[in-house]
Amino acid sequence: LLTQSAALSNTALGSATASSTAAPGTYSLFVEQVATNHQVSFGNLGDTPLAEAGTLKIKVGTGDFTVDLSKANSNTDQLLSVKEIAAAINAEPKNNSRVTASVITIGGVAQLVLTSNVSGTAGKLDFDTSGLGGGALETAMTPKPKELVEAKNAILWVGARPADGQDNGSRIEQSSNTFSNIDGVKMTFTKAQAIGDAPMTLTVALDSSATTTNAQSFVTAYNKLKALL
Repeated sequence: LLTQSAALSNTALGSATASSTAAPGTYSLFVEQVATNHQVSFGNLGDTPLAEAGTLKIKVGTGDFTVDLSKANSNTDQLLSVKEIAAAINAEPKNNSRVTASVITIGGVAQLVLTSNVSGTAGKLDFDTSGLGGGALETAMTPKPKELVEAKNAILWVGARPADGQDNGSRIEQSSNTFSNIDGVKMTFTKAQAIGDAPMTLTVALDSSATTTNAQSFVTAYNKLKALL
C-alpha cells in the first residue's frame, strides 16, 4: 500500500521515480555530462555504378555487421544512389536497429548520415570500406567521416563535483542516462550542469496522497468482495 516518491530539486535536468522499497532520504547529485549517441556523415556521394558497390562493414562498439551494397539497387537502373545505400543499411537484418541511416541534402548535395542507437561510447561508430568496389564510392567513404555528435558517456557525481574531477569514489560513469544506483530509485537525466553549479537535491519520501488512494482502493475492493461473499 505504501508509495514512495522521488523528486529532483531541478526538474529541468531530468526526472526520478521511486519504488515502494526505496528508503526515505535526501541525496546531493551533480550531473557533469549526459550520454550522447554517435552521429557521423559522409559527403560527396553521388550515384555509383552497381559494379563498384561492394560491401560496407559498420562497427558499433564491439560488434559489427556487413551491408552488401551490390544488392541495394532497388530501381534496377544499375546506379546506386545515396538513398538506396541508406535503405540497405536500415534493412540489413544483422543491423538489429543499432544504426539508423538517413539522407540530408545541403546545397543540392546528398549526405549520408549515420546515427548510432546505442548511447555512450559503447555505441561509437567505425567503418571498414575495404570491401567496396574500388571506385568513387570507396574514395568518398574511406576518409574519416565528419563527426556531427561525439559519443560520450553520462557522468554523475554523488555530492558536489570536486574541482580536479578525480574523486572516483563518488563518480559514476555509464553509457545510459538512466541511473539506478540508489536502491529502489530510478533517475533519468536529459541535461548536464555547468562546472561550478551547486549540486541538485534528490528527495525520497512517503507519498501520502498516493498511499491514501491505495489504501482507499483496497478498502473499497475488500468491501465489494465481502458484500459478494
